[in-house]
Amino acid sequence: MTEHSLTNQAEGRWWSKLFIVSALVALLCLVTAPLGHKYGFVELLPAFGSLIVSLLAGAVIVIVGTVMIVVAHNKGLLRDRNLTALAVVLGCIPIVVMLPQMLAGRSVPPIHDITTDVSDPPLFQAVLPLRADAGNPPGYGSKQQSAEELAALQQAAYPAVTSLETSLPMPQAVARAAEVLGAQGLELVDVSDDDGRVEATATTFWFGFKDDVVVRVRANRAGSTIDVRSKSRVGQSDLGANAARVIRFLEDF
Repeated sequence: MTEHSLTNQAEGRWWSKLFIVSALVALLCLVTAPLGHKYGFVELLPAFGSLIVSLLAGAVIVIVGTVMIVVAHNKGLLRDRNLTALAVVLGCIPIVVMLPQMLAGRSVPPIHDITTDVSDPPLFQAVLPLRADAGNPPGYGSKQQSAEELAALQQAAYPAVTSLETSLPMPQAVARAAEVLGAQGLELVDVSDDDGRVEATATTFWFGFKDDVVVRVRANRAGSTIDVRSKSRVGQSDLGANAARVIRFLEDF
């Protein structure tokens, strides 16, 4: 083997290892950023910043790494080709995880409060102390977005989110609502037969974001009318999570 070949192999070992290390760092940012925020070690903005870094690093690894796989193959550096290929596979993970969420965020309106009754939204009561430090106030609408604007955005994006009519009398409907929310993994905060109200909290796995849910049951001649509201405690856009939760509740009820 010539001196030139040995030099090429040494260079190959260096950059292929760099790809692997970079891919592992990107994965570390992808996992630790949300969990760090969930357990109180990282503030929200730095956590989001780490996710962006992970996504960009993954994109660079995939693009540049693909080129270097061809280079390594043509030079006969099989070990380095394989290491770089592994790095490219690992680099795809942040893209696969993050890109669909970013695209989803662009496809839904920037709202975080969804209700089946936009003219008379169910009111939060029992969860109010839990929302004391929340960035989003418990009322419907805000200084940045009036109730009318919020209602218009929701109705345009989620026309299927409407009140549910059921033949169940109010006490049975309240019990059913609590059963459905519990089965969906939410933490029940209050169940009131007298008020026809059920309140619960959903917590996301990665970031630990909390969304509060209230179900209002009103008796009518045929049985009862069910209205649901789901609202995030922080953030402007929920990436469609609250609407999906309300729709799932209505389907499961």
